[in-house]
Amino acid sequence: MSSDLFTTLRNDFGAYYLAVNPEFDYTHYQQAVIAPALEKVCVGEIDRLMIFLPFRHSKSKLVTENFVPWYLGHHPDKTVISLSYGHKLARTFGRSVRDYMQTDLYKQLFPASLVRKDSRAKDDFTTISGGHYYAAGFDGTINGIGAALVIIDDPNKNAQDAMSEQVQSFQRDLYNSVIRTRLEPDAAIIMVTTRWSPGDLPGWRIRDDGAVDYIRGGRFTDEPQREEVQAA
Repeated sequence: MSSDLFTTLRNDFGAYYLAVNPEFDYTHYQQAVIAPALEKVCVGEIDRLMIFLPFRHSKSKLVTENFVPWYLGHHPDKTVISLSYGHKLARTFGRSVRDYMQTDLYKQLFPASLVRKDSRAKDDFTTISGGHYYAAGFDGTINGIGAALVIIDDPNKNAQDAMSEQVQSFQRDLYNSVIRTRLEPDAAIIMVTTRWSPGDLPGWRIRDDGAVDYIRGGRFTDEPQREEVQAA
């Protein structure tokens, strides 16, 4: 690998994403809007980011499965917690993250972030530099570990759950009593989801504190449409 390509893939998340997924084509919205916002999370310029996209727009592939390895590549000693509506889905994401981190290309780019041989569970593994990846579902238990990055990918399984006042109340309690207590100083939270209801988890967070950068790419939202990430 040339030094120029090496530098590009380490520093440009959009380029890295296409390199590790050669079957994907260039998509302007991903490369020009979402990838730069994720890079700002990686360097600490954004600490609250929400990405709203419909189904089958590769939001989980881009953020939850590919950005997490790239983030750990730059922060090999940090902890990432990945949360979804169910533990089964969370484990699926975890397996994908782990597999990306064990490719030859990843090992060349981020040698300090290799997965330890004695810690390779789909939902709980560590790097050789002391970093930690942990995945869990809202339907299970979130272990008491601190995190520099929390990914919340589709907290709701469907529209029925998203519109349920009982589910909304449960998620708000979980966010306040568990998720927020796991955050390390200067930690970041990324929510990537399809919007279903004004009362869903991201809608509540936007109304509650307002200090959120968000990207809207479709589906329901009660906030003004924003084609690019906005500075909080």
